[in-house]
Amino acid sequence: MKQEEYKVLGMMSGTSLDGLDMAYCRFWLEDGKWKYAIEQAETIPYSETKKKELQDAIELDSIDLFKLHHRYGEWLGKTAKGFVDKHGLTVDFISSHGHTIHHRPEEGYTFQAGDGAELAKHSGQTVICDFRTEDVKQGGQGAPLVPIGDRLLLSEYDYCLNLGGISNISFGQDGKRLAYDIGIANMLLNPLAAMLGHEFDRDGALARQGSLNKGLYQALNSLQYYSLPYPKSTGFEWFSQTVWPLVETFDDSPENLLHTSVHHVTEQISRAVRSTIS
Repeated sequence: MKQEEYKVLGMMSGTSLDGLDMAYCRFWLEDGKWKYAIEQAETIPYSETKKKELQDAIELDSIDLFKLHHRYGEWLGKTAKGFVDKHGLTVDFISSHGHTIHHRPEEGYTFQAGDGAELAKHSGQTVICDFRTEDVKQGGQGAPLVPIGDRLLLSEYDYCLNLGGISNISFGQDGKRLAYDIGIANMLLNPLAAMLGHEFDRDGALARQGSLNKGLYQALNSLQYYSLPYPKSTGFEWFSQTVWPLVETFDDSPENLLHTSVHHVTEQISRAVRSTIS
């Protein structure tokens, strides 16, 4: 008989590198529809050492990346156990995304650090992980991650928009759930805020102090990725090799660069939504 209620600890580390998000959620089937409740949640901020370790992992050779994969999985497991014990939780399984190091679906691979076996060993829980690989092997993008969750849990909304390091969108069209990465978001905004001594631009206060750099705005909006048809996805490689080098060619204040980047992010989101309206 199919189980009609699950108690799950979800663990996620996004490309904005602000920390490990943990959410203890209950899912249940009611009148043929899945419902949910977030019962406990916490973000564990990364230390500067761990943040740098994950950010620089894209440059590691295979052996050192393998070691990081296991080391990070052990840390995830110990952190999960601490969270479960602190709140006295009963968990059916842990759902762990890990942290994306490589994402190149056009070349047939994606990799998220955080070994599931290490996580299971150190948490003492059943673990489900490695969500993206099979989709990429079947010819998919492996991203965005949760359009099926959007459809099952948030069907009352016309669009589901996620603004992490990358912005992505999912929506229903002709009886199908479509989803893709729109483009850059906090992966660009956070390092600009760091130029002013902040981890992120809280409430857009820094960006409000700037003005639009029209040249940068036009250059960002003209990036080739935005003209590609969906399904499509992107990641840190695109940011580090294309977006950030472009921004660095403009000699302007961090406030102006932030202001312009926010306008760029919102313009691309607007275009994505408008493109679905006939």
